[in-house]
Amino acid sequence: MLSYCRGVQKSTFLVTKGGPLPFSFDILSSVFKYGNRCFTKYPADMPDYFKQAFPAGMSFERTFTFEDGGVATASGHICLEGNWFKHTSMFHGVNFPANGPIMQKRTIGWDPSFEKMTVSNNILRGDVTMFLQLKGGGYHSCQFHTSYKTNEPVTLPQNHVVEHRITRTDIEDKKVLLEETAVAHVNPFLERNWFKHTSMFHGVNFPANGPIMQKRTIGWDPSFEKMTVSNNILRGDVTMFLQLKGGGYHSCQFHTSYKTKEPVTLPQNHVVEHRITRTDIEDKKVRLEETAVAHVNPL
Repeated sequence: MLSYCRGVQKSTFLVTKGGPLPFSFDILSSVFKYGNRCFTKYPADMPDYFKQAFPAGMSFERTFTFEDGGVATASGHICLEGNWFKHTSMFHGVNFPANGPIMQKRTIGWDPSFEKMTVSNNILRGDVTMFLQLKGGGYHSCQFHTSYKTNEPVTLPQNHVVEHRITRTDIEDKKVLLEETAVAHVNPFLERNWFKHTSMFHGVNFPANGPIMQKRTIGWDPSFEKMTVSNNILRGDVTMFLQLKGGGYHSCQFHTSYKTKEPVTLPQNHVVEHRITRTDIEDKKVRLEETAVAHVNPL
């Protein structure tokens, strides 16, 4: 087990066949920089899933679903040999539109992200809505779903979030410098606030034997909603998890557009940490208490 969190991850990548790349390399940086989590700074009182994995190593599998229909899969195997990380990755992508920002190489890096980490079946599951920044402004979203698995058993942490940034700096001769920073923490809510919320809901295609129709849910796990300013509205994207009776989770992608009736000053992109606390009381009644706090990625 690694007993330290300081270090430098350096890597040099060269296209050896078929260059130059016919697509934006940013989609690859999410694998060879985003995959190795051992330098993530964890709180002292939380088991560090990734440092515990070494020297034996770990693996990850990731799926990508881009908003224009492009999809990809990636896998990585990482181990420690002496003082060196050995990182073997595979990336496959299909269905990227020829006129889209990936194939047109109009991306300029990833926006800071907040990955929800959930313990499930003795592995760590990561879910996040990522945003590629585009030349001339705007964003291109992508859903990341990742399974992290250690080669040997480790102490599992509680559910938490990893705040993550890949800083891209373009330098001479078509070279790009990538610097990664990541910090883990739990949802810090300690105080309660009450909200009254009137809404309409319509749902279809719920399987009869699924947890929704079988009423096996017991509330929502705390969440981290990425808030992005787009076309003068606020866009919210988050992977939510329903807690299930007997353990386990049932995931759901939320995509929300928030619009004010009158013009307002728009904030910078940020995240909203959110909790709905459910309390089952007598006579089939349920009490819901909601708390929400907004902040920017501090990395």
